[in-house]
Amino acid sequence: MNRFERRLAFTGALLSLAGLCACGGGGGSGPQAPALGLVYVDPPAGGYRFVRDAQGSTATHLVLDLVGPAGDRGRGVAFALDLAPGPVAWALVAPGDPQYARNLLFDLGPGLPLVKTAVQETMLLADLFQKGPGNDKALGAPICQIALDGAAPLAPAAQVPITVVQFRVLPPAGAALTEATSRCAVGTLSVQ
Repeated sequence: MNRFERRLAFTGALLSLAGLCACGGGGGSGPQAPALGLVYVDPPAGGYRFVRDAQGSTATHLVLDLVGPAGDRGRGVAFALDLAPGPVAWALVAPGDPQYARNLLFDLGPGLPLVKTAVQETMLLADLFQKGPGNDKALGAPICQIALDGAAPLAPAAQVPITVVQFRVLPPAGAALTEATSRCAVGTLSVQ
């Protein structure tokens, strides 16, 4: 190999090394930040409570089931939940759902269903009632579902407070709602 060929080989090696350094060594784009997701810890058992639905929830879509205490019976529930402003907002349980709360328990009967929901700024309002007197249901099974979505791009938040503003139950008989706000709990929500 003459002097010209050695210099050409050396220059080629330098160019190859420079190419490897420019693209980060050829092994990827460096360390990636872990993907953020909604993390929900269920409240303790007892009373009415919103618990995570494992089947419907994803990293950025949290579905909560409202479950009542064993032994309670009723014909409907009404509640208002307030969500602190931040990286999470109320959402439909599934695309195309007509309401923000999905009935799982009550017999809504023919005609216009007695389910009404609304989102007013950070507050979710929901009324779910069975038609007609009698035919009450055991409230220890999942009653309804609600959902929250993380905003894109999802920002970390140590805690996203959800407050039970009001919770009422329509008892087996009568038309008056029973106040049960002190018996209803939500868990802790964070973005990690």
